[in-house]
Amino acid sequence: MDATTDLTDPSYAEQVQDHAVRPGFRISELRMSSTQRVPWHCHTTIEDTFYVLEGRVRITLRDPDEQIELDPGQTWGPVRPGRPHLVTNAGTESATFLVLQGIGDWDFVLLTLTSPPTHRAQLNREVTVIGPDPNGSGPDINSSASDQTIAAMVRTVVPDCAVPTRGA
Repeated sequence: MDATTDLTDPSYAEQVQDHAVRPGFRISELRMSSTQRVPWHCHTTIEDTFYVLEGRVRITLRDPDEQIELDPGQTWGPVRPGRPHLVTNAGTESATFLVLQGIGDWDFVLLTLTSPPTHRAQLNREVTVIGPDPNGSGPDINSSASDQTIAAMVRTVVPDCAVPTRGA
């Protein structure tokens, strides 16, 4: 992945519909097959709360390590800003769920985590920032950024992460 990563990758969960969108808050419906996922990511200012409509959903989190499994009608959250998380299908059938996101400006910081789930999260050489720079001075949606800019942004949302530079 690079700074132009397309979130329409077929291995990613499908965004079915936005049910509510207003400044600082939104409710989105997502669907994923047993092989799809919402990749490792975090947000700079917003929190995610999950509500399962159909199937089973697994939320894997870091800092601290935690894994939550939800069945239809169950909800969990919020995932605090800056906390890395991965969303996968915990069953064999399709899963449909709502994500309530807010309050703040939406962004999506795509992470490639390399450490085992029992260790502190570390970032691989590839980090994609999708959304506005929390400091308002860096790259915006799907733009490329220097290693220094990416490292500064990731350290803002995921303190104490190791952020190696490309080619290191």
